[in-house]
Amino acid sequence: MNAGYKPWATASGVSLDSYHQACVRMIRADYCGNGSSYTSPNRLINIRDNLGIQIDGEGWFLEAKWTPAGARCASATNRNLVGGVLCSPVGTLSCLLESPFAGGTLLISETPLLGGVLGGPGVSTLPQ
Repeated sequence: MNAGYKPWATASGVSLDSYHQACVRMIRADYCGNGSSYTSPNRLINIRDNLGIQIDGEGWFLEAKWTPAGARCASATNRNLVGGVLCSPVGTLSCLLESPFAGGTLLISETPLLGGVLGGPGVSTLPQ
């Protein structure tokens, strides 16, 4: 699964290799970028980027801002509060309040409040 971020492709002249790596971190909820996944089945996420590959189609809450190295910061609505706290991105207020794609952020994940914090049945907004 690549969510449209094929590492060998480009979009608007930009290589998607780093977007693919950020997407892998995001899908796995690998907040710390060390290969540890903090997600579980049926967690809902919405993805957006600034290239127009994934657009914001939901009015959900910010979960985290992603780079190829993991989450730059995560809000308290992340998929696993423990996972988000382990590498201290939670509570990085300046990161959460800055311009959406500042500081090297490539992807932003969002979650519905109850679906994100409590889990629950549903489907991801990712294309099949």
